[in-house]
Amino acid sequence: MTAKRRPATRRRQSSAPSEGRRPREAARDRDVADPPGDPTRPARRLSGRMLAMAGVLLLLVLLFAPTVRTFIRQQQQISELKSSISDTKHDVSKLKHERAQMNDPNYVRQLARKRLLYTMPGEKSFIVINKDKAPTVKQHGVDNGKVVSPTNSQEWYSGLWDSVQRAGTQRPMTVSP
Repeated sequence: MTAKRRPATRRRQSSAPSEGRRPREAARDRDVADPPGDPTRPARRLSGRMLAMAGVLLLLVLLFAPTVRTFIRQQQQISELKSSISDTKHDVSKLKHERAQMNDPNYVRQLARKRLLYTMPGEKSFIVINKDKAPTVKQHGVDNGKVVSPTNSQEWYSGLWDSVQRAGTQRPMTVSP
């Protein structure tokens, strides 16, 4: 008493895709038959999966945006520091060259003569003041041709101290009503 199985029968293929088929199979055939992007095909609605994927994608963007911003800022700082390092290396090379020059006694002698106005023993130093380039006093916008000379040969600290002493000894001014 065994039941005999019936051999599976194939349904007949028809020329129309939805004839004699289930609605799901007909829809599948319609998707295959119509090229994607067909303007006659209605737009799909958002499914739950698509909304979940969009939510996950949005969450990932929100999580990684600050990290990417920090990464970009750090890259900018790195490039600024690299340029600073190259500038510092350039300055160091200049200073090494200058130090090497300072070891040369002829260069030091030349600097002493030029900057400090030193002279060698037995030499006489003269400072020439060009009359054409001497500063002149101007009054009311007209040059009267007088050469400016310092009026106060006193050092600044002496002048300051004299001012403090005078301020302490002078009597305040009184205003009469």
